[in-house]
Amino acid sequence: MKKHIKRLLRIILPVILIPIAGFLLFLTAAQIFQFSPPLIEETEILSSGSPDLPASVPIGESLRILDWNIGYGGLDAGSDFVMDGGTQGLPESRSRVEENLLGISGQIKSVDADFYLFQEVDRYSKRSYRVDQAKILSSLKPAYDSRFAMNFKVFFIPYPVHQPIGRVKSGLLSLSTYKVAESLRHQLPGSYSWPTRLFMLRRCISVSRYDTGNSGRSFYLANVHLSAYDDGGMRRQQLEYLKQWMKELYSRGDYVILGGDWNSLFPGVSFEDFAPYITTEKNLYWIQNIPENWTPEKWQWGWDPEVPSCRTLDQAYTPGENFRTIIDGFLVSPNVQIDEIRTSDAEFSFSDHNPVSLKFKLKP
Repeated sequence: MKKHIKRLLRIILPVILIPIAGFLLFLTAAQIFQFSPPLIEETEILSSGSPDLPASVPIGESLRILDWNIGYGGLDAGSDFVMDGGTQGLPESRSRVEENLLGISGQIKSVDADFYLFQEVDRYSKRSYRVDQAKILSSLKPAYDSRFAMNFKVFFIPYPVHQPIGRVKSGLLSLSTYKVAESLRHQLPGSYSWPTRLFMLRRCISVSRYDTGNSGRSFYLANVHLSAYDDGGMRRQQLEYLKQWMKELYSRGDYVILGGDWNSLFPGVSFEDFAPYITTEKNLYWIQNIPENWTPEKWQWGWDPEVPSCRTLDQAYTPGENFRTIIDGFLVSPNVQIDEIRTSDAEFSFSDHNPVSLKFKLKP
């Protein structure tokens, strides 16, 4: 009898212990390779642009910014995403990603902007078939200064099991037709519990500082992408960080614009603005509001109330079924004048977000 038990244990124990050991080894590797950037560091220079870039941003002249979360070229109208209630972990093919990037490039070329802010730009990620999207987008404006700030770097995401996301390198891309005096990545506060945090984004803002025609005053342009998959607590921490940072700059007389994907409803935006929809409440858990009384006095939000900037990914896009809302846009300091804000209705053909452009002036 004892011999039978020993023989049985020799068979069963490896079956149990080997997967456990493999899982622990995987977590150990994830911990070792965890992306842990400093609180503030310089962004990566992809290109310094033309040597003839203007040294300062003019005062009182019309300027334009285009902002777009491109969804790593993998979240077109025919896609859903597992983290948002769908089933897909990856786009269906490399050619699909390349088609989306071609459409995104066409939209970018059609807008003559002075500054471009992009979010979810992949570089050699498995989920986008290792296409260097930062290189592709930068090449569209070869004379522009181009800076990249990483906010997502994981050596392997094993979820979903049937279609693992795999290796991810992604971040924020900022282009400018003016010479950048300084460009810094600011790590934003907030963290998930262990081990979830090993596989999640490290949210940041990418801040470019420019000299201006107003002596002694700088123009700060922040590329923003706040947290989504939390109960709102991390976003509140991140918003508090942004508030203190931008108020300090404005108190010195500097000009400040923040643009990007805030993953939060702007003041004045309601859930029913683009009804009807059939998206369930379960798949809207990530939707949060910018807290009341958060916006500093005389600061202005810039968003287009006529066109949704984002749609849910619980299913492929079907008008009247997906929840749509406005979470992409701008916040400007009181010394910046908003002349026009417009969201282009790309019908989510190439991304789950639509591009938003801001026309503005720096006041004398």
